[in-house]
Amino acid sequence: MLTNVLTSLTGKKSEANAWDALFRNFNETKNRGKNGYASNQKIAVKINQNNTLRHADTTGLNASPQLVYALIRSLTKEAGVPQKNITIFDASRFITDNIFNKCHKDFPEVIFIDNEGGEGRTKSTYVDNAIPYSVNNGKLATGLATCAVEADYIIDMALLKGHVGQGVTLCGKNFYGATSIDHNWRKNAHNNFEQDRQGKINI
Repeated sequence: MLTNVLTSLTGKKSEANAWDALFRNFNETKNRGKNGYASNQKIAVKINQNNTLRHADTTGLNASPQLVYALIRSLTKEAGVPQKNITIFDASRFITDNIFNKCHKDFPEVIFIDNEGGEGRTKSTYVDNAIPYSVNNGKLATGLATCAVEADYIIDMALLKGHVGQGVTLCGKNFYGATSIDHNWRKNAHNNFEQDRQGKINI
């Protein structure tokens, strides 16, 4: 599946060439030259672990261990990214055992960051006041995960998951978990931005 996505997106016939095309396109778009990946560059992968309360596995809908593993394997084997330059993270939740154990076994240098740390994971830290708001009710998270700020590239591994007030997660909502929100969802303030039936946000 991952191979098909990479090759169909780029029109290339191999994963290695597809990754190279993606890196070059990104760098050119960001006015960083027509360069491919450089071996000292960091890649942060934001996975969605929203339905987790601890490191133990859960039946809730979270990132797929198989897809996370496939992505790490592709980045290291096909794109030539050193394991130590890859960070798998959800700064607001927990990296469960089914993901960590499966991936860490074969890729021991990959870094795993979650909200609590421990048991092989690194505890998330934040760059304070990294997020400005045009409207701020004083309760919104303004910190951004350090691993995301320091990364040269970020891969957004989102889920098609519904929410009561905010619709489907998709890619934008997934990055809410890269902020300095509390891992207890009841203490977070994103429900202050409920939309009405016309899609207008009321504060």
